[in-house]
Amino acid sequence: MEQILDQLPIVIKSLNIGFLQTLRLFFVTLIGAFPLGLIIAFGSMSRFKPLSYLTKIIV
Repeated sequence: MEQILDQLPIVIKSLNIGFLQTLRLFFVTLIGAFPLGLIIAFGSMSRFKPLSYLTKIIV
């Protein structure tokens, strides 16, 4: 039991580092995916047929 309590701060620190890295990755992905999603969404609703067809092929 004592070994577990000795290692607990190291484990919590590692989990904290991993959580923060996951948050960074999420926000970087969000910054790239949100504009791309808007472009594809508006392109598929476009009256300009070549753009509409292109976005429907991509999706």
